[in-house]
Amino acid sequence: MKKVKLLQFVTAFAVVVMCACSLTGCKKYDDGVWLTFRSATERVSNTWKFQKYVINGVDYTGSASTLKMTLTKSSDASMSDDTANLGSGTWYFQNSKKGIVINITNNYTDGTDWYFETDKYNCTIVELRQGVMHLTGTATCTSDDPYVQNGSYSIEFKLAGQ
Repeated sequence: MKKVKLLQFVTAFAVVVMCACSLTGCKKYDDGVWLTFRSATERVSNTWKFQKYVINGVDYTGSASTLKMTLTKSSDASMSDDTANLGSGTWYFQNSKKGIVINITNNYTDGTDWYFETDKYNCTIVELRQGVMHLTGTATCTSDDPYVQNGSYSIEFKLAGQ
């Protein structure tokens, strides 16, 4: 009899906790899930394909259709397309995991000279759930390539996990 009452109490307590979470908002991200048993690191760690790629309000999604970003549990980051690795670096959370910083460094050549470029993406996580990540923020580009414009620009990325 005591086991039945204990089971009823545990069940009732679990229901109350779930209801309280749904009413007060356990979700961290504006468009995220209400409750998840996977850590933010596990949800971020994926190879992401760009579904939306906007820079300074201009939509470049069509030209980014083969672009991929890989983020690992060990905080490694890389960018690639279907033919080449475009750079590598690291990533980390900020602002109690409401933001993410992704640093990508690339050495590349124009056929004559080698150039060094670093992109730092400082983003707010708008949505993070299994297979979907939506980021907004700024990117800062630093390059010794005379044809690359250095500076900061606004970005919006919507990514789908593969």
